[in-house]
Amino acid sequence: MTQSSKRILVLDDEDLIRKMARDMLSALGYESDVAVEGGEAVAMYRDAMEQGSPYCAVIVDLTICEGMGGLEAARIIREMDSEARLVVSSGFSEQPAMCHFKDYGFVASMPKPYRLLELKDILDSICESA
Repeated sequence: MTQSSKRILVLDDEDLIRKMARDMLSALGYESDVAVEGGEAVAMYRDAMEQGSPYCAVIVDLTICEGMGGLEAARIIREMDSEARLVVSSGFSEQPAMCHFKDYGFVASMPKPYRLLELKDILDSICESA
């Protein structure tokens, strides 16, 4: 894997989830950046692309209480980068985007709370080809 293929962006408005995700990703050997709302995630993704160090994947929480939501952020990121690898995440597994993630432009679905081995399997399979 290249160095950029080891970078993950996490979009989640819950501080505890962001911290847990960072800790888990670090334990798995990934670098991570976190965003609180979709606009911030879009700006971070754009900056990473412009700097020539794109993210391997973006974990996108669907439900963001303040600011741009996950679906809108994912749509904008896909418009910027048609090869973006987006993983939808939610504590509500019955949401349509979780059940039919490919219909929404996501490459995988990951329910909360995250499980370390599931996170590893999903990201390793996505980032291997990066």
